[in-house]
Amino acid sequence: MFILTTSAMFLTCIIGQAQAKKCSAAPKSTPFTWTNPVIKMNFPDPGTVADGDLYHSYATNSGGMNVQYTKSSNLRDWQKPVEVLPTLPAWAKVGRTWAPEVTKINSNSYTMYFTAWHSTSDRECVGVATATSFDGPFVSQASSPLICPLDLGGAIDPSPYYENSSGTRYVVYKNDGNCCGYTTTLWLQQVDTTTGTTLIGSPAALTTPQQAWQGNLIEAPFLTKYNDFYHLFFSANTYGNSNYNIGHAYSSALTGPYTQAQGPLLQDVDKLIGPGGQNVVTSPNGQLWLVYHSWIDSTFSTRVMDISPMSFAKNGSVTITATYGQRHQIAQ
Repeated sequence: MFILTTSAMFLTCIIGQAQAKKCSAAPKSTPFTWTNPVIKMNFPDPGTVADGDLYHSYATNSGGMNVQYTKSSNLRDWQKPVEVLPTLPAWAKVGRTWAPEVTKINSNSYTMYFTAWHSTSDRECVGVATATSFDGPFVSQASSPLICPLDLGGAIDPSPYYENSSGTRYVVYKNDGNCCGYTTTLWLQQVDTTTGTTLIGSPAALTTPQQAWQGNLIEAPFLTKYNDFYHLFFSANTYGNSNYNIGHAYSSALTGPYTQAQGPLLQDVDKLIGPGGQNVVTSPNGQLWLVYHSWIDSTFSTRVMDISPMSFAKNGSVTITATYGQRHQIAQ
């Protein structure tokens, strides 16, 4: 069990001329409590984004839905998932719609990146859809995938990245090389600023498998910037067992080179099995959270959603407080 806490009460005392002491107690704050998993149904690859006082999360196909969607006001209590991509684009077929993520272009424009089953090649490729709200429905009228490097095995696990300093938009993704004996690489691809639906230039390679625990693949990239470093989170190894873990790399430049931290950032611990599919979100009070999936048990049949508090150090390292199956709390 892991608990983060601070003092619940502070006393302010004033000494008057007669040395009479007056003390007032500051209001007692209520710590935020939760028990992982916070979503106890199949909700793999949760693409989660914070906006104002709400959190929005999108997940891989399940329960007859192409893309699952739910929202929460506190990261702990989530609405029942609903469908937000009811119709796949013409190039895709039903059955393998994975790892959706959404970015807000403006208050009336939202873009979703998703993985889908390419009908012509039978590989996985990245598609794009748009909507007027986080709630959808998202619509894709594209006749072909947005990203589909068939000579590298296809592409999966797209994730948006917005560079605040320049106003430039990007998508990070993985070429699905493990399908066909190619090296898996995490790529950065610029897209247009207006809609995020058009590619600009060529992709830049960010990192590849470099450590034994990663097996022959890394995937599910998520890119964010904090202080002076770009932080690239990823999942590695075979997703269908406990070898699947979360890794981290960092760089002082957007296109790298990225230095991988040694060993997994988050792995099996305290009943946590096969964590992966991670995002980072920030709560209104500034607390950073890692949102990810894990297997509910060793039958490897259901991937549930978990949350863990995290922090960045000035040297680029990351600390995660992993929690599972017990009640935990953190000061608000």
